[in-house]
Amino acid sequence: MNDPFVSLGLSERWSESLRSRGITTPVLIQSLAVPVLLDGADAVIRSGTGTGKTLAYLLPLVERLDPSVDREQALILAPTAELAMQIVKEANELFAGTNLRALALIGGASAKRQIEKLKTHPQLLVGTPGRLVELMRVNKLKTSGIRVIVVDEADQTFALGAGGEAEFILKGLPPGRQIVFCSATMPEEAKSIAGRWMKEPRWIEADEEGVTAESRVPSSVEHVLVVSDERERVDTVRRLIRTLAPKSAIVFVNDTEKVGEVESKLQFEGLPIAAIYGDQPKLARASAMRRFREGKLPFLIATDVAARGLDAPNITHIIHFDPPTDAKAYLHRAGRTGRMGKRGVSIMILTPKQRFIATKMAKELRISFAEKSLKAGQLLASSSSTQDPKPAKKQASARTPAVKATSIDRTSERHRDRKNKGAPRWLKQKRELGTGGGNQGDQGRANPPKKP
Repeated sequence: MNDPFVSLGLSERWSESLRSRGITTPVLIQSLAVPVLLDGADAVIRSGTGTGKTLAYLLPLVERLDPSVDREQALILAPTAELAMQIVKEANELFAGTNLRALALIGGASAKRQIEKLKTHPQLLVGTPGRLVELMRVNKLKTSGIRVIVVDEADQTFALGAGGEAEFILKGLPPGRQIVFCSATMPEEAKSIAGRWMKEPRWIEADEEGVTAESRVPSSVEHVLVVSDERERVDTVRRLIRTLAPKSAIVFVNDTEKVGEVESKLQFEGLPIAAIYGDQPKLARASAMRRFREGKLPFLIATDVAARGLDAPNITHIIHFDPPTDAKAYLHRAGRTGRMGKRGVSIMILTPKQRFIATKMAKELRISFAEKSLKAGQLLASSSSTQDPKPAKKQASARTPAVKATSIDRTSERHRDRKNKGAPRWLKQKRELGTGGGNQGDQGRANPPKKP
C-alpha cells in the first residue's frame, strides 16, 4: 500500500518520523499545501486553528533542507515566543536521528547565548521579529543562505513593530527565496503585503470537516454563555472549574494588571493555576508554559499574548473571564480547544449588560451560544440563547410539586401567626376566617368596625 505522505512528494524518512509519533494520514490542509510548497511556489495558507497548518508548511520546508550543509537555510517568523518554541519543538521531533538542527531566536532570552548558538550554523531558524531584526542589525544573523521563509500567524506577525520588523526581515533575504504566509485569517493589510513580496502566490484554503468557510471555528467546540454580575466573575470561574472539573483549561483576562489579582484569588481557593502575560519575567513565563504543556499544571490564566500559537495537547475548556475584543480574538482564543476533531468548550462570562457581545459574535462567526447557569452543582441550560435573546414568559405550572406547595403554605402559616400576635380580637377573627388575611394586596387591609 502506498504511503499517503510519500505520495505527496515527501521522503520516506519524514513519513517514518511521523509514523513513530502516530501520524499516518495527512489532513486536508496538508494534502493541499505540501505538493505546492515542494514545487517552490510562493503561497498563502489559510485554514482554521487546530487543522494541522504547522506540519503543512514544516514538512515541505524540512524536505528542502540539506543536512550535510552547516548553514542557515530556512527561517520561520512567529509573533510570540511561545509559538516559536512550539515550532522548534515540532521541528526537532522530526529531526530526530538526522544531522538537522533548529534554533529559536526569541526576545526575553539571552541574546549573547543565542549568538553563540548561531555559530554552530543550524539549518532552521525560528524567531520573533524583534529579536531577528536586532541580530540582523548587529550583523550576527546571516541571511544570505535562506532559501525559504515562512511567516506563521501572518496577520498578527505583520501587525507587530512600529518599524515594520517583518518587512525589514523580508528585505534582507536573497532574491529567489520562497515565501509562505500562514494564518487562520488574512485581513486586507496582510493580503497587500503578500502582493508586494510574493511572485504569483498560490492561495491554499481548506474547509476541514466541521469548519465553516466564513468563521473557521471548528464545530467540535461548544460555545457557552454564562451571565454573572461583575463582582461575581472570579467566583463564577471558581464554580465553573469545580463543577466541570476540566482536564486542562485556559482562563483569558484582558488587562495585564488584573491577571495577578485573578491568579491570587483562585489560588487562595485552592486551584492549581498560574498566569502568563507580556510583562512577566521570562523564566516564570516559560516555567508556567512548560508545566501546562506537560500536564503538571491543569489551569492557566493568560492575556491574549497566549491566544496565538499556544498549543497544549489536551485543552478541554476555554473560559473568557473578560470578553474578547472582537470576533477575531474570540476565534483565536476558542481555537486553543477542540483541536484536530477533539471536543472542546468555550465559555464566555458576561454581565447582563454585555449580553449583546455574544449576540454580535454569534452573528459574525455564524455560531450559537447556549446560555447556561450554575445550579445545584451543575451547569444547566437557561431558557434563552443568542438566537432567541428574549426569554420566554414564565407560565404558571399546573404540576407544581406537592412538597413545594406545602413548603409555601407552611411559610404562610408562620407568617400569619407572627402577624396575629398582639392584634385585636376582631382582626384575629377576620384573618382566621380568611376575609382579611393581611397577606396579599387589598385583601390584606382589614376594615375595623365602624363607629356607632
